[in-house]
Amino acid sequence: MNIRYSDVFPILAKSIPGVEADDEDWKEPTPYFFLSDIVRFVCQKANSGSSVEAIEFGVMIERLLLEGDEDIKDLVSDGLECLREQCVRSDAVTCHFGPKTMEQWRTLGAEPKSAFPNAER
Repeated sequence: MNIRYSDVFPILAKSIPGVEADDEDWKEPTPYFFLSDIVRFVCQKANSGSSVEAIEFGVMIERLLLEGDEDIKDLVSDGLECLREQCVRSDAVTCHFGPKTMEQWRTLGAEPKSAFPNAER
């Protein structure tokens, strides 16, 4: 473990181009809220057909799970719950998850949501 919860905000703030922290975020960092903003942004991009942000998100989450402390693992769990609840096409994001993230995703009992719920997989 190399990343402590107290050090996670700069990683989040620089992880996904298009979701930048503003001055207020830097004054009083709130990783849980910021990660929720990232998830919403990544979902919007995935819904519009872009995979770049989902790839970057997958890399970031995998790194946090592999290198983060227990508080970061709780943060990631919360972010994945947010993804499960809010993302219409979570399958367009989860297909870019690394092994550790996919394991965590499965422990949430999360099935990828598809924009075409009756389509065969």
